[in-house]
Amino acid sequence: MKIRKRSSLSGIVSEMNIDVNRDLYIMWESSPVQTRPHVQDAFPLLTPDEREFLLTGITPEEWTDLFSEHEFILGGQS
Repeated sequence: MKIRKRSSLSGIVSEMNIDVNRDLYIMWESSPVQTRPHVQDAFPLLTPDEREFLLTGITPEEWTDLFSEHEFILGGQS
């Protein structure tokens, strides 16, 4: 299923193809955050990157870019 989310870090809208049951995903996504099952319980077969995307809209590439920048900054302070 192609899922479109807005990144909570950058605001960029991205899409990811994730192998989830459409009805289950819609039910999970539309549930109040306080009462919905944890993403790892609702979708145990997804990768950590896929679950992160469902929760935050952050792609693996965005995480890599973010941490590459921080490593550069921290490395320069030595």
